Amino acid sequence: FSTCFGQLGTDPWFVPIEGSDHIAEVRRDADETTPVFADAWHSDWSFLEVPPIATCLYGIEIPPVGGDTLFADQHLAYQRLPDGLRGRVDGLTATHSTRAIYGTGGIYDADNEQEQGRSMQIVQGPATYEFDHPLVRRHEGNGHKALFSTLGYIQGIVGMERDEAFELLLEVHRHQTTDDVVYRHPWEPNMVVIWDNRSVLHRATGGYEGHARRLRRTTILPATH
Repeated sequence: FSTCFGQLGTDPWFVPIEGSDHIAEVRRDADETTPVFADAWHSDWSFLEVPPIATCLYGIEIPPVGGDTLFADQHLAYQRLPDGLRGRVDGLTATHSTRAIYGTGGIYDADNEQEQGRSMQIVQGPATYEFDHPLVRRHEGNGHKALFSTLGYIQGIVGMERDEAFELLLEVHRHQTTDDVVYRHPWEPNMVVIWDNRSVLHRATGGYEGHARRLRRTTILPATH
């Protein structure tokens, strides 16, 4: 199904399921106490040279409560920026990096005490991936502008002092995830959800303590890559 939309990507930070190089398992055991995986707003693998255009999730084991996925429309968020702020971000280039998330000492470093006992198999990447992308990205398909990614993966803005850059990014972030641009998606077993990483941010939610949750995931690159 995923290859109907492009070429399968790889996830060097996830151990793939047996028999596949491209399918990862997003899971959390019923008795797990580690932080919920991917519970911060992001666009998948925005730190790659060619970020995936889409992500596909297939729900296998879905808890009876909680576990919704939130999506934030970044076309609408961009359109609703105050005129002055929109003028400031147009034309800027942001530096995206694995450093703070998957790097040594990052959030998902297996040596972190809070990561002990995580059932999902996350590994430190083979290297630090760091690439620059426009902070405002024009969608290749529909031609509309959208804000591209947010705090966490972005480590700075090209040509801007660090403090000034993060002050600006915080201001932008306040407009990226307001209630009027967010959709909350509830899951059911055997449900498939696919989204466009160029158009939305997403984040996981918890609220299913004592229940297991298990999904399969692919990322999708443009067909030419």
